[in-house]
Amino acid sequence: MIALSRSHLPFTGPVHDLPVPTEVNLDEIVSEVSARLRGRFPDRPEAEVESVVRAELDALADRPIQDYLSVLTERAAKTRLKKSRPDA
Repeated sequence: MIALSRSHLPFTGPVHDLPVPTEVNLDEIVSEVSARLRGRFPDRPEAEVESVVRAELDALADRPIQDYLSVLTERAAKTRLKKSRPDA
């Protein structure tokens, strides 16, 4: 029989026993998401991509659960950049 610590088992305790999320660094999210999207939208000015990313992150930043801010910000910014393509 393999002994598992509590951290390897599904959560079954009260909500206050849930792990505390790590601090979210908004500037780091802007930097990382902007870098990925600049690769995907090389025809767009760097300042425009960063501005869109920052605006989308600002819209999400006050949400109570921040674990997925990076992913949600990237999706929203990508959608916005696609819709506003100069050739669209």
